[in-house]
Amino acid sequence: MNTRDLAVKFASYAQYIASREWANEHTMPPRLLCVTPDLAQERRIQRVIQAQLAYLSGFEVLTTTKVLLNESGPLTPVWLQGVPKGSLPAQSRVTLSQHWHEGIFGK
Repeated sequence: MNTRDLAVKFASYAQYIASREWANEHTMPPRLLCVTPDLAQERRIQRVIQAQLAYLSGFEVLTTTKVLLNESGPLTPVWLQGVPKGSLPAQSRVTLSQHWHEGIFGK
């Protein structure tokens, strides 16, 4: 997807989170994991996330590439945070468990 199409897609996510529709069935906002075909697409998604979703409290988006996921698996540090939270440095690849244990996603 190009940047414009990604912006439209993530605007829909932003609207859904801001509407709090998710709260009818869940106590926490949903988490979004994005697997991209390559690093260039991951970088495009990261830019769109930072531009469109940074203001949304509690909504987490993690991205990775297909190659990293296939080589290392989903429980290894292959994930980039869309909007860095907590004490984790920006653009550091992390594990899913780092989010759960540090409370970034909640318990």
